[in-house]
Amino acid sequence: MKSLIKIFLVVFLTLGFYSVRFPLSFAEQNRKIDDLTALNGEQPTADINETVRRITSLFPKAEGKILSIEDNIVRINLGKKNGITTQIRLTVFREGKEFFHPVTKVVMGRYEIPLSLLEIKEVGEETSLGVILDKKESIKIEDKVRITSGRIRLAFLFREGTDRDAVSAFYESLEESGRFNILDDEKVRAVIGKDILSSIQDKKIEAKDEIKKLGKALEVEGIIFLDARPNPKGSLLKANLIHTFDGKSLGTYEVLIPVSQKQEFEFPLPVRRDYWRSFDFDYKARLMGIGDLDGDGKKEIVISDGTRIRIYRIEDYNLSEIWSDKERTKDNHINIDIADINRNGKPEIYVTNHDDYLNSFVIEYRDGEYRRIWDKVPLFFRVMNIPGKGETLIAQDLDDNIHEYSSKEDRYVKGNPLKLPPGIEIYGFAFVDWGKNGYYQLLYIDEDDYLNLYTLDGIKLWRSKDRYGGYVLSFERTHWTVEKKIEKVKVKGRIIVRDYPEENRQKAVIIKNIPLTHFFVEFKGYREAEVACLNWNGSDMVSEWRIGKIEGFIADYGVGDLTNTGKDNLFLLMNPTIVGGKFILKQGLFDTLSGKSRLLLYHFPKG
Repeated sequence: MKSLIKIFLVVFLTLGFYSVRFPLSFAEQNRKIDDLTALNGEQPTADINETVRRITSLFPKAEGKILSIEDNIVRINLGKKNGITTQIRLTVFREGKEFFHPVTKVVMGRYEIPLSLLEIKEVGEETSLGVILDKKESIKIEDKVRITSGRIRLAFLFREGTDRDAVSAFYESLEESGRFNILDDEKVRAVIGKDILSSIQDKKIEAKDEIKKLGKALEVEGIIFLDARPNPKGSLLKANLIHTFDGKSLGTYEVLIPVSQKQEFEFPLPVRRDYWRSFDFDYKARLMGIGDLDGDGKKEIVISDGTRIRIYRIEDYNLSEIWSDKERTKDNHINIDIADINRNGKPEIYVTNHDDYLNSFVIEYRDGEYRRIWDKVPLFFRVMNIPGKGETLIAQDLDDNIHEYSSKEDRYVKGNPLKLPPGIEIYGFAFVDWGKNGYYQLLYIDEDDYLNLYTLDGIKLWRSKDRYGGYVLSFERTHWTVEKKIEKVKVKGRIIVRDYPEENRQKAVIIKNIPLTHFFVEFKGYREAEVACLNWNGSDMVSEWRIGKIEGFIADYGVGDLTNTGKDNLFLLMNPTIVGGKFILKQGLFDTLSGKSRLLLYHFPKG
């Protein structure tokens, strides 16, 4: 523990405003920093967008090869036209044997052998010269060099007293560039163990080796040390970007963040991924969905407490109820989806209802009012994206057959059966085209809450080590054999699949309600929750980002422009901790919300 604390004491001392600075490279010494001003009372001329552009320019997406080698100097076939500048660092690697898909045996690529790291010293129009920093194996002409096209992983570290609004603005700007995946503050502090900033001493300690250890522990390529202090016109923020390979500073940046720009960020520090707005309901909500129900260009919010449907809208960040169905005390709503299946410009609300029997219905806005357009339907509804067909209504009957449905002449018509691997029913799965190449796979939550990945032919490729989901909704299904048998069926929640066009990929967003124990099925209880974005790399599932330690139970969730501001939000419908169907209050988020629910809004994390 002492050595770990020492690491963090050391790295915080590397900022320019502490007593230790890293020596500049010869390129840095000769560089004119004409748009940055020292802290001498003058305002720096660089704004936040220009600073982000400068940092982004150190990580262009580029791949090339080695043309020549002389001693430790290497020439590559990348230059100014490829975005290459001095100080840029590229990975040197060699292509190895081909590897194949475990099922189809199709060649998926080649293994890559990492060889070294190359730092660029001189740049021409089409070629550049660089120095080998660390040679693991002998390097040859035609070996490859690359700066990944994926997001660069960075971490923020800042000392006590730093203006967090300024850090928030800087964080959002870097994230919105689409080039970086910034480790959230919660993960950084999990490595630290606790906040030790207040105990930092002004000591001169050699820090480069310690920063390398820190980079390895956090699994980041760079660390940005930040300090921001109030200014009459905003906040003066200083950032020092350190490469974790060798602890070298790639640049220091000073920027004035105006008051107006800070005021855009009214939520708590986003590196903690805190929600930025919340709305309370005076009842226990269990399901939700969003859509432009009346076709006026603004999204409405549909909420169910299990027996009644209510519709809300957020305008000027205020939540107001605009419609409510009458309560039916015997109802048991177990799923809600919203989609414009009949293609009339006004999405329908598909409610699966299973009370004493399957009794679902569809609501639509017609002639100035919300009304049921299909009622007492003995089907389980689900809306999802089907490969090659897009958003589609599917439905499962009492015999567990799943078919596609369409709307023709104001009637719903059964279509083709949906082929799924054995044992998979209508809820708890999604189709994902990870590489946007038309090769779909099926992501599925099993009965024990483990995540599974299948080919469409039903071959299992992967099963998670951790449990996800955590669902409490259920219904009773009767089986008649020799005698009557009643089965309690768990209703699994949604898996949201999102497009990431800048990476040409799809990724999955999924929740995890963390139980007190998995031992007692009926009375397990949930102590907290989290949301994760998952990406399949061909052999394992990688977490791209995570929002953790959310107090309470996630009853439902979604992604969309909930506030009608043109920006997507991640929204969570939260209930107090649940044990055996009852609510248990904990001090904190729900300390005044006995038997109530809360809607939390997060800015949707990028990457």
